[in-house]
Amino acid sequence: MERVVFYIESTGQSVRCLLNPEGLTLQRLSGLQERTSEGRPIAHHSMSDAPLINTGAGSTTIELKIMFDVTISQRVITDVRTLSKPLWDLAENHQVKSEYTQPPIVRLVWGKTWNLPGIITAAAEKFESFDHDGIPKRSWMTLHFRRLSESSASSKKPQKDTTQNSNITVNLTAANKIDNIELVPGARLDLLAEKYLGDSRKWRSIAQLNQINDPSNVTSSQMIKVPSSGSTS
Repeated sequence: MERVVFYIESTGQSVRCLLNPEGLTLQRLSGLQERTSEGRPIAHHSMSDAPLINTGAGSTTIELKIMFDVTISQRVITDVRTLSKPLWDLAENHQVKSEYTQPPIVRLVWGKTWNLPGIITAAAEKFESFDHDGIPKRSWMTLHFRRLSESSASSKKPQKDTTQNSNITVNLTAANKIDNIELVPGARLDLLAEKYLGDSRKWRSIAQLNQINDPSNVTSSQMIKVPSSGSTS
């Protein structure tokens, strides 16, 4: 099983878990609707299929089956619910202050090709391996993750994170310790941030430095500016 990481945009918190290789399902709704006239469908008995119109946008939902286990955690934790709680909080929308506020954004990162912003729309959890006090040591969690476009995620990111990342970029530019590197196949901004800034969550500073609006649209052989090795921890 491979590790998958959820980065919570509003808090900068990372939640690491194990992903069952057979437990990921993608579902796409194409955004088609039945054609209507004056609010009524125009299909009639002579048609075998109702006529459709394209609304111009659909939605993508990912169902993930992930696992938490305190016996393999690097931290001293006795209750597995401590590990899964941040994802439960996203599903319960504790951070939403009004009914019109967009739910908290979380970024799904897995391997070298998955780096998706979205929201948790549903969660279910099965506990097992209880100790003599009834405390669970392992859990299997099923999440429904609805993908957001990069532009939507960027427009909703918290002011605190925006200020922090802007300061990082200004400091890097002022220090004038910048290297130009050529991207290799499979390169991602979060992996570059981990290597050069010591924290993959700081990928926005590299995006801002290179005026990259869509971090998922970087290509191999592209030249990109990064902090020189050892200049920033």
